Amino acid sequence: MRWFTGIIAATGVIVSLYFGSAYAALSDLVEAAQQADGKRLLARTDTASLKRSVVEQIVNAYLDRVQETRNPSQAERFLAYTVGATIADALVAHAVTETGLHRMLAEGKFITDQQGAASLSLPRLAELDLDRIRALISRLHLITPVEMSVRIGRDGEADAATAIRLHVHGLGWKLSGLELSPEILRNLAARLPVR
Repeated sequence: MRWFTGIIAATGVIVSLYFGSAYAALSDLVEAAQQADGKRLLARTDTASLKRSVVEQIVNAYLDRVQETRNPSQAERFLAYTVGATIADALVAHAVTETGLHRMLAEGKFITDQQGAASLSLPRLAELDLDRIRALISRLHLITPVEMSVRIGRDGEADAATAIRLHVHGLGWKLSGLELSPEILRNLAARLPVR
């Protein structure tokens, strides 16, 4: 019976460390956003994963837009994932810099041009309330054992729902993705040329 109690205690410690480290990383991201600390936000971000996640969403939204009028061929899909990804990558490149992350997570502005003049509004990570643990848990979604998402923004706004993704990186967690709302994705996909 003692070994069973030991297993339960060890499991409890592991689960506490797992969620505790995720909470610490999220807390640091929120604090950096509140302090408008772009350098700290960049240090807490896996920029390649973040860029890839947003580009994939834009290309998928583009293909959904094309499917509204016709069924794209396999060749068109391939082109969308290659050429479209290159164009989408250029749209996203400004958002995953120190300044872009600051504007996106602290100010709630997704920058879509090099000058920083064109932007789309999204929920601000800086407004996430970490003191209300029960509400925070309801925003949490475990994707895999090494990745989770946290919904940001107001409850009940399905079309404006946005979430950040965190993944295990070394002994901690890093921002690895941004799940954009359907409204923002439609807007970004509309910037890609339709054939």
